[in-house]
Amino acid sequence: MRTDIPLSVEQMLLSELLVKLDIVIPPNFPIPPQYDLTLSDITLPTVDPPYCVKGRLQDHPDIKVGIMKFDPDKKDQFAVAIHYERIMNLSQMKLFGKSVDELKGIGAHLQGMAYLHLGMNTASEDMVKGWNQCFGEPLFPERELLPGLRIYGTTALFGQIEDWDLILYKPDPNAFYLDGISSEIHFKTEVWYPVERTFGPITLKKIGIEGMDFQFAFKTDGLLSLFGVELDLNDLQVTVPFIQPLPPDDSDIKTFLKGMELSYDLDPMTISGGLLMESNTRFSGTATVETLKRSLSAIGQYGKTDGADSLFIYARLNEPLGGPPYMYVTGVSLGFGINRRFVEPPVDKVQEVPLLDHGDNNNMDQVLSALSDKKMIIEELGSNWLAVGLQFNSFELIESSMILIGQMSKDFELILLGRSALDLPKKKGADKFVHVEALIKGVWKPALGFAGISSTLSEDSYLYSKNCKLAGEFAAWFWYGKENNGDFVISLGGYHPQFSVPSHYPPLERLSLSWDIGGFVLKGSSYFALTPSCTMGGGSFELAYDKNNIYLGFTAYADFLLEWKPFYLDAIVGVTVRGQVKSKSKGLRKLLKFLKIEFETRFELWGPPTGGRVLLKCSACNIPISFGENKRDKQLLLDDMNEKEFMDMLPDPDNPLRILASSGITGRTPSESDANKEKWLIRPDNFAFTIESEFPYKQFSVLKKNSDGSEAWESIVDDPYDGNLSIRPLGKPITHSSLQLSLRHKERGVIDLDRNNLSVVRKGIPKAMWWKEKVSFRPGIISKETIEENVGVEALPPPQIAAFRGGIRIESKYTPEKVAEVTLPPSELSKLLGSIEYREDSRDRIKSTITDPSVAAERTLISEYLHNAGLYPSRKNDDLIKLADHADWLFVEPPLLWNAAFAIWEV
Repeated sequence: MRTDIPLSVEQMLLSELLVKLDIVIPPNFPIPPQYDLTLSDITLPTVDPPYCVKGRLQDHPDIKVGIMKFDPDKKDQFAVAIHYERIMNLSQMKLFGKSVDELKGIGAHLQGMAYLHLGMNTASEDMVKGWNQCFGEPLFPERELLPGLRIYGTTALFGQIEDWDLILYKPDPNAFYLDGISSEIHFKTEVWYPVERTFGPITLKKIGIEGMDFQFAFKTDGLLSLFGVELDLNDLQVTVPFIQPLPPDDSDIKTFLKGMELSYDLDPMTISGGLLMESNTRFSGTATVETLKRSLSAIGQYGKTDGADSLFIYARLNEPLGGPPYMYVTGVSLGFGINRRFVEPPVDKVQEVPLLDHGDNNNMDQVLSALSDKKMIIEELGSNWLAVGLQFNSFELIESSMILIGQMSKDFELILLGRSALDLPKKKGADKFVHVEALIKGVWKPALGFAGISSTLSEDSYLYSKNCKLAGEFAAWFWYGKENNGDFVISLGGYHPQFSVPSHYPPLERLSLSWDIGGFVLKGSSYFALTPSCTMGGGSFELAYDKNNIYLGFTAYADFLLEWKPFYLDAIVGVTVRGQVKSKSKGLRKLLKFLKIEFETRFELWGPPTGGRVLLKCSACNIPISFGENKRDKQLLLDDMNEKEFMDMLPDPDNPLRILASSGITGRTPSESDANKEKWLIRPDNFAFTIESEFPYKQFSVLKKNSDGSEAWESIVDDPYDGNLSIRPLGKPITHSSLQLSLRHKERGVIDLDRNNLSVVRKGIPKAMWWKEKVSFRPGIISKETIEENVGVEALPPPQIAAFRGGIRIESKYTPEKVAEVTLPPSELSKLLGSIEYREDSRDRIKSTITDPSVAAERTLISEYLHNAGLYPSRKNDDLIKLADHADWLFVEPPLLWNAAFAIWEV
């Protein structure tokens, strides 16, 4: 033993004391940081081995600590005891604020904690008694001790005593599986004992003991029955801290309930449910109410997110509600989440969404568990959602479940999820020859300007036999926002093989059938798609036999592509027949090579200019027969256009510039000058409109009226010409392209437009039409690459001014206070106030004078004096620029003008 340790020490950490005693703590048996306690009053009773060191906890002197060092040469053999006893019974448990005296016969005796390392051997009861003799008092529990950091005690079950020990700390799952320790019983963190006894309204199923960090828990699973209501109590615990002083009134005993299940069955109502505490801040629960042949089930979860309440509730009514045969409602559901976000799945994972009623899975406990496992509803501050679900069948053949979720977080979005299944026959347990299940997902994201719906057949869809697999995907996506504005795609099964699919289009699997029947393989596929530039469709059919070294195959296919503006057709139809005899013998393979048969015929048609080709192909020859014009790159067709053809190619060649009213229209009347046009009756205060141009522009200006009555164009947009913009089909670069906007009143002339209320509309336009450089194309396919340019203007209504609320009766609002009497001659008063004026140009006068510096200075002076007099606390003094800018809009008729009066009288 080291000689530098004194016989008594005032205070020291447990780990420091072990080092002083020349004890090496094994890496597989570390002292957990929370148990590295501060000791005081440390004494060494003897200087001969074995060494017995005693001490007390500095913060709790009633709790004693003992350390045994057995052999000076074996630094890793030692034992530590923390002597702490506590006796408790279940009658100390408060159940709904009351204790149950009948449960006094069930108790537990905590005898203390020991940390033992004896070369991985246990310490016998006699050995432990010898240690306690060395200390002069029983610091170690006098029983067989096991290696590791453990608590020891006994349980009393109506006079029957059971010993137990629980390990407190196990950092490595394999740390203790060393020599001398082979049984899992050595690593229990809790122990349970069956009871199955009833005490009044309480039935105990089992009791348990658990040791946690600085806490000891006495647990029970039981049933409480009162007035027809049964509460199944899950992990009802009585917890006490250890390594702390024992209070005289047992005030440190806490009752804790991890969960409970409720059931109530009294005709005509049945209620069942459960509540589970997942952590100190998270609770989950389920509930079911059945009455009058109706069943309502619900799940919920509550927790905290960054200190804010976070919860969701989802309820489902699984009872027929009726409806027409095509939509007979069999159930409804409703849910919401606060500070929770619903994580939308990809369309092929919709089947896994627990909120969808899957028919055979109505267990809400499983729904709640699946939501947690798949993390589909996560805590997120500021995110909320509302969901409405519907279950229905169509003609008693197709079962469908849909749920619509409105999600409100940073942006609003709508999510539609659903599944529809067709089974024939519908009888449960019967062999089905048809099972088709479609998964559906729809999304609307207003902030992104996107709406789309997608669908896919589930992997287990089949016809006639489970070997006859069905597959395929559908999508209808629309873009109306800043990116890809005006684009859309509607497709079942994908696209034409030569179609250059834009990156924002969804990749789709062909609508297909695949059937393997004992060597015969039957395959079929088809597709259809519609986009702003073209429509396409096609499919294939294949029948093959591949067995006994013989292969025979027949394939028929067709692909059509039809584009417009300009019109262009590309079609291919073909048939292929193949046959071959195979052999594993190398010599026979050379001979059988000549028995391979392959024949293909293909018909191709394109245009305009119209042309085509017939291809006859076999193993020994290839005969192409062409007719009409040769196939040309579609861009070459565009480059050969004249101006009329180019204008005809535009979406609306008759109206390349359109004005659309978005608000403020009160009526429409036929135009007096042009029968094909109409006049709008508008409200000036909220009139808004949009200008759409078929041509991109670089400059935009509005007509303004100057103070002297003259008119001039004010530039709003003036982008530089970089030389890249051109009318590609005509081969003409764009050197000037401007949009000018003027608004006139038939009597007052030009109406000024505030540039702050005008916004430029930009969107992508095709490079193949407006870009100077050539871009790469597949034959017959126009490029879908775009560039963003100015193509419109949006004019918003002027800012709203608060409506006039009527005059304030001063005498009813304020009590007058007499300060002084002043007499002002009438002549001076009339000179000061001036006279009311009616002027036709009063709007223009307001616009030209109200922001004048001299007028603004007087207005400021008035504001300051009113503020100093206590009559105008806010001191707000607007520059009135908006009033000047919008005088034409704000005043329907010329307003009356009256000079503001301001005078200072000294009294």
